[in-house]
Order: sequence, then structure tokens, then C-alpha cells
Amino acid sequence: MSRLDGTGSEKRLPQETHTDKALQLQCLLLLSEVYRWRKKLSETVTGYIDHVIFRNEDNGYTVMVLKGMEEERELTCVGTFPAITQGAAIEASGNYTTHPVYGKQFQIASYVEKMPEDALAMERYLGSGAIKGIGAALAARIVRRFGDDTMRIVEEEPERLAEIKGISEKKAMEIAEQMTEKADMRRAMIFLQKYGISLNLGAKIYQKYGQTVYGVLQENPYRLAEDISGVGFRIADEIASRIGIHTDSDYRIRSGMLYTLLQASGEGHIYLPKEELFSRASGLLGVDSSYMEKTSHGYGSRPETDPERNRRRCSCLSHTILLS
Repeated sequence: MSRLDGTGSEKRLPQETHTDKALQLQCLLLLSEVYRWRKKLSETVTGYIDHVIFRNEDNGYTVMVLKGMEEERELTCVGTFPAITQGAAIEASGNYTTHPVYGKQFQIASYVEKMPEDALAMERYLGSGAIKGIGAALAARIVRRFGDDTMRIVEEEPERLAEIKGISEKKAMEIAEQMTEKADMRRAMIFLQKYGISLNLGAKIYQKYGQTVYGVLQENPYRLAEDISGVGFRIADEIASRIGIHTDSDYRIRSGMLYTLLQASGEGHIYLPKEELFSRASGLLGVDSSYMEKTSHGYGSRPETDPERNRRRCSCLSHTILLS
């Protein structure tokens, strides 16, 4: 291929070689691969839970249909959740997948339940059975009476619900109490998810501690290893690290020593000499053994108010520890 240059002479243009074509093809393939991996990254969808197709109450595995998204009429979502409220609005994070039989699905990794933002969403939420004692007909009457102000009435002036036929003052206060409990749990779950705690584990933690969960995690997250089934030292230590607990925290060292003793007990030992305990715990925790010496002097000196935790701790210490 050629063209004329400025002097009128013919100038040959460089020919496209097989190498150039191969390079272009590689670039296209690379771009395609980048796009495919970007699609695999976590995405977010927002909608309301229209209905549940399947739920295993033993492990929380759920298949449900989400509606109200801008992009799609409805979306099948799957995941493992501690509880599901039909009619609730959620913001879910996860990935799109394709099931060989059921087609496109959204695999939810985490979600946040959102409070209804308008009268229609409020009626759908109240009529879903989320609040005991309110069915679809009563939900419609409440929203017809208060409109977009329904949420404020429930939260700030719940006694006014008694203006609705079929709601006594007692029932009005019960409705308000349920709404408050759900709002408290929703805030707690958001707080726990900030530290990478899964929905199922978060539900267990909240069930144990309730509104004291904030103080427990920020002061001594190692209590989780003693109080929550399925949480060991390593999980508690990971959570503590995210929260910002120092590596030489007394709580961490005590918990690490207890974990070391439990491990030794599992190996068949009935006690550990002090030096070996300190050496093992030092390796586990990554701190000098002098911290074990300092911490062990006060261990068990403070009374334990939880009888079950006290029983487990005393049982472990009496059978596995020798500090002298």
C-alpha cells in the first residue's frame, strides 16, 4: 500500500504483519478477560423481597425473588440468611451467576435491610407479616390513615395507631415495640458487617448480647470465643484486629493463653508447665513471653458474673493449667 508524500513522490506505507494481527487479537482477548473479571466483582442490587421460593430453616439457605429494581422486573436471589422478612426492602451485595437449570440468579454475600421510604413500601412491609398482629387489611387501613407519615407515627407517636379500627392502645404499643426491636437489630447487623462478620454469625452475636454488642466488641471481642458456639480464638482475634485491639491487650493475651491450654488439652495433656505455656502462647500471639507473666498474675482474680462462662473457664483452668 502506498500514498504520495509532500513532494509528489510515492511513499510506501508499512504493511500490517501477522505479528501485528496477533498482537491486536491478544489485546482484544485481554480486554474481554478484564471485562469478564469485572463482571465477577461484587455488585449491588436494591429491591424488596416479594416472596420466598425455598428456605432451609436448619442452615438458613434461601431462594427468594426480589422485585422493585430499576433494571429488571424480578430477580431470583440465593444465599444463607439468619432471618428473612417478606416485603422488606434490602440493599444486597453479591455476584450474578447462571444456574444450569434455573438460569440467571444473584448470589447474595451480604445485605442491609432498609426501612420503607414511602406509603406503598410501608404498606407492603406491614402487610407482609413482619409485625405480628398486622395483616394486609390492617396495614392498608394504617397507611390510608397516615400516608407517608406512617413511619414517623409508629416511631414517635405509636399511641395514635389506636385511632385505627381494630387496634387497641395495648396493641399499638406492641407494634411500636416490635418496630423498635427490628430497627435495633438492623443497626447492630450493619455495625457487625463493618468488621467482616457474616450475617449468620452476626445474628448469633446479637441474639447473645442484644444492645450490649457494641460495648462487648469494642472493649473485649475475645468474649465471643467463650460465649458464641462456633467462634474460636482465631476468629475472635481476626475480628479484634479489624476493630483495632492492640496485640498486647490483656484480653488478647488471656484469650490466647486459654486457647493454648485448650489445644494442649486436646493433645491429651492434663497440664502445661508455665514455661511451655508461655512459649506456646508467645508464638501464637506474636508477643514476648513477659506479657504472659504480667497477665497471668491477675488471671481469674476478677469475679465472673456469667455462670456458664465461669463454669467453662474454671473447668479448663483446673484441668489444664499449672503456673508454678
